[in-house]
Amino acid sequence: MQFFRELVRVAAPGATFIITSVCRRDPEEKPFTPDEVVLLKRICEGLHHGSWFTVPGYINLAESFPLKDIKTADWSENIIPFWQAALQTAMSLEGSTVLLESVGMALTKTVLTIPTIVEGLKNKLINYSIITFRKL
Repeated sequence: MQFFRELVRVAAPGATFIITSVCRRDPEEKPFTPDEVVLLKRICEGLHHGSWFTVPGYINLAESFPLKDIKTADWSENIIPFWQAALQTAMSLEGSTVLLESVGMALTKTVLTIPTIVEGLKNKLINYSIITFRKL
């Protein structure tokens, strides 16, 4: 809520906003199984993700502000190859060396979570969404 409030406060009328976010499936659409809850927790920890948002949650939030032309798109299928390439690079000798020497354990933990992230995207437990809107 505070994030949207600040966006609206500082933006000029007519400004376009583009938000990209890893969102979880809306549990009203399909409730989570116990295994999915565990998978969400592992993804959340690996991505150092705070609370999960749903696309309908973003839409509802945007609709509570003076915004228009609210649109969403699911880019999950487009982002899966990125995650797979990132994992392949990280698992190479050079990539592993860079991970261990310079970026530390936080990013290394994220890299090790990539197969779980891809599983979540493929199973539609999570999605990589783009949300756009304009300020009135």
